[in-house]
Amino acid sequence: MVWPLFLASIAVAAVVCDIEAQTANAAREDVAPPDVYVRTLLVRDALERIRLEMGKPKDTRRELRVAKAEPREVFSQALTLFHKANRLSFDLTRERAELPEKPVGTLRSVHVQAVVDAVLAQLQRVKATLGSVEASPEPPRDPAMTPSDVFRSIVQANRQVNLLLDRQLAPSDVFRQVTLAVGYAAQLRTRFAGTRMPEAPPFERRKRPADVYHRLAECFARVRTIMARSGFSALTLDHHPEAVTSSDVYDIASLIVSELSFLHAQVGGALPPPDPYYPGRKFPADVYRRAGLLEALLIDLQALVEVNPSWLQAQDERE
Repeated sequence: MVWPLFLASIAVAAVVCDIEAQTANAAREDVAPPDVYVRTLLVRDALERIRLEMGKPKDTRRELRVAKAEPREVFSQALTLFHKANRLSFDLTRERAELPEKPVGTLRSVHVQAVVDAVLAQLQRVKATLGSVEASPEPPRDPAMTPSDVFRSIVQANRQVNLLLDRQLAPSDVFRQVTLAVGYAAQLRTRFAGTRMPEAPPFERRKRPADVYHRLAECFARVRTIMARSGFSALTLDHHPEAVTSSDVYDIASLIVSELSFLHAQVGGALPPPDPYYPGRKFPADVYRRAGLLEALLIDLQALVEVNPSWLQAQDERE
């Protein structure tokens, strides 16, 4: 393994230099969605080369139909991709990477590109370890690409990298994300006087990832309504996967966490909920019930916001 690791070190060093150069350029000029889209295509090409070396299956499902994605939502999916790529890197190289420093202020395309480039560096290390040292051709830049196109491309990469993992995303991983979403929703709900935590719904047996996905899709629709009533925009999901995996469920749960944390950040001085601990082995039925608790919280929060859409500004004035 000495020679592949040597090649990996050379490849990673080259990518790191490239990333540093691009970061310097980004500081001088604005990075736009078409630039980030090109980087996502390089990530997907690297994943395809890794897939071929590993002899793993290809994800051939249709892309999600997404519209009106915001940079913060694209950033959320990029973070999800980073964590999956980190897991793949550890599977094959026993190395993990540090997440790029969290940006301060409004999220923009340059911040998304920094995460995507960090993913690309991880994948170059994996490629070299597998003996795949061929360079990927630079895709042409299409100026028509939007944040929604970048979002869709990252989702496709997320789907594929999950199929390459020794341990794919499992219901336990989704359970933690949904628990974090519950924490954010509960804190937002306490901004209104006289509210209390609802009861979790009854446990229902024999649930599948698709059942959880569709319940979380309903949760996201409520989050989107809450954000719209609060003066913020959010993306629309017009098509759901025809064959749902735990990875898809994890991705939409992560998107919900991102949106709720964004709303939470509008509340000055509020501390985020603690990171959930590993819950042990869970099954889709467990996640379905936890998603039901999230849905109950969001139903209440939506009703409260409908009555008082200026709730965030009102809180600022009182404080």
